[in-house]
Amino acid sequence: MGLRALGIQKGERVAILSENRPEWAMADLATLTAAAVDAPIYSTLTPPQILYILNDSQAKAVFVSNAAQARKVAEIRAQAARMIGDVRYAPGGEALLPLLKDDAARARFFAAEAPGRISYKPAVGPLVEMLEANNERDVFLRHAGSLALARIGDAAAIAKLARHPSCAVRLAALVAL
Repeated sequence: MGLRALGIQKGERVAILSENRPEWAMADLATLTAAAVDAPIYSTLTPPQILYILNDSQAKAVFVSNAAQARKVAEIRAQAARMIGDVRYAPGGEALLPLLKDDAARARFFAAEAPGRISYKPAVGPLVEMLEANNERDVFLRHAGSLALARIGDAAAIAKLARHPSCAVRLAALVAL
């Protein structure tokens, strides 16, 4: 799958967070072939420094060279979700929904907690899906989901969830009530 198939358009920025290695050149070539623009990032930078470059360059995607670099980007996603909830940024509610399925548990946690802080009712369905997929493996995630459901405050929807087939969802709904 190429960058164009992922939605990268001509002239958009693509970040490359990598050490000097052959894959850096491959990411560079892929970016240039898609008529996009490179935004190289030193692999020694911290997540706040990386975030500054991503914001400044308006990068739409990030190539990472290894798991350590991927963890830095995951931390940035987690902090973004946390910030949406902390500052009660209601227009950011829709941006939280994909993070409920993020690979990073920390990003999922903050993305689960934030919809309650901004009373984002469209998050109820995705929160239920996240709780069902979690299936009691991560109690912190269940707690964040329960808290969000309680704060969203749709008592009729929560009462209906108390009869959900999934035990994890029923427990979260009961805690939310």
